[in-house]
Amino acid sequence: MSYIQKDGTKWEGVVPDEKKEYLQCEKCGSKKIRMVAHWDGRDAYGYVYNCENGHEIRSAIKRRKGEGWT
Repeated sequence: MSYIQKDGTKWEGVVPDEKKEYLQCEKCGSKKIRMVAHWDGRDAYGYVYNCENGHEIRSAIKRRKGEGWT
């Protein structure tokens, strides 16, 4: 399942917590996540995270017009 924040960031593997203050792992509910990789593309960039139990979480951000590679 995907979750899209107001700023347009697309997340896979997370859901907002009850208060909608933090994101938590969709599979186990953990709020402890750490970044393990970064990727960078022409039209988007993103990050790969793991929660404390090892579940993979991904985010992708579209570049704004004029922000991309030249």
